[in-house]
Amino acid sequence: MQLCDILELNLGTDVMTISARNYVIAGAVVIAAIMGVIALMPRQVSPDWIACTNKDKGPPDLAIGGCTNVIGSGKDSTKNLAIAFSNRCNAYNGKTEFDRAMQDCEQAIVLDPDLALAFLNRGISYQGKRQYDKAIESFDQAIKLDRNFAGSFSARGAIYQVKGQMDRAIQDYDQAIRLNPDNADAFNNRGRAFADMDQFDRAIQDYDRAIKINPNSIFAFFNRGVAYGSKNQHDRAIQDFDQAIKLNPNQVILFRLRAFAYIKKGAYDRAIQDYDQAIKLDPNHALSFANRGAVKEIMGDKAGAEADWAEARRINPNIGR
Repeated sequence: MQLCDILELNLGTDVMTISARNYVIAGAVVIAAIMGVIALMPRQVSPDWIACTNKDKGPPDLAIGGCTNVIGSGKDSTKNLAIAFSNRCNAYNGKTEFDRAMQDCEQAIVLDPDLALAFLNRGISYQGKRQYDKAIESFDQAIKLDRNFAGSFSARGAIYQVKGQMDRAIQDYDQAIRLNPDNADAFNNRGRAFADMDQFDRAIQDYDRAIKINPNSIFAFFNRGVAYGSKNQHDRAIQDFDQAIKLNPNQVILFRLRAFAYIKKGAYDRAIQDYDQAIKLDPNHALSFANRGAVKEIMGDKAGAEADWAEARRINPNIGR
C-alpha cells in the first residue's frame, strides 16, 4: 500500500484525522467553562465557600466537598444555595459526570431562575452528553439573563461549531472577544472555525493572539501547527508541534502529527522516531504501526515494514493493505 493511502485512514478516536493532502483538525475546541470550575461567591467567605468556588484552583472533588458542606449547613440564603448547587454542577462537569452535574444545575435553577451561571453550567452538561440543541437552549437563556458574560457566548459558539454552523459560531466568538479581549480560548476556537472554512491565514492570526495571551496553550500551538501544515509550511508546523510536545509530552497525537510533517519533508528517519514514541505511549494504535511500516517500506526496510503491518493487522484486522 502506498503511504498516502495509509495516511488517509481515519484515526478513529484521535483528536483529528490526517489525510495525505492536508491536515484536517476535528477536535480541540475548548469550552473554557469545562476546563476549570467557574464560580461565584457570596460575601460569606468560609473555608467551605472557598473550596466550593474553587478559589485555589484545586481538584473538582475539593469543590464538590465544599459545596456539599455549604448546601448541608442550612446557614445560607436561597440565592447563595443556588450558587453552591451551580458550582457543584460545574465541578461535576469537570469530572465528566454530566448526569450528576445536571441534577445540581436543575436544583440551582429552581432556587434562582435568574442565575445565568446555572444555565451556562447546565448547557455544558448537555454538551457533554452530546445533546447539542438542548445545550444551545440553555446557553440562550444564560445570555438572555446576562448579555455581558463572555463565557456564555464562547460556549454557545463551540456548540455551533460542533454542529458545523461556522458563521454562527464566529458571531458568538466575536461577541465573546468583544466582552473579554483576553479570552485565549475564544481566539483559539474562532481560529478553529476559520480553519474549518479553509481560511488558514485568518485562523493563524487568531492562534497567534491566543498564544500571546496564554503562552502555555497547548491547544493553540496544536491548532496553529495544523494550520501551517495545511498551508504546506511544514517547518513552521513542526516548530509548533515541538512546543506543544514540550507542554504535554504524553499527548500521542502530537507525535503522530509531527511524524506526518516530517514525512511531507522527506525526513523519514525523524518520522520513524516520532512513530516510535507514539507507539511507546499507545502500543494499541494500529495506524501508528501501519504508517511506520509504510515509511520503512519507502526506506527499503521490507522486513521492518512487514513486521509493523503484521502488528497493525493484529490490533485491527480491518486496517487492510
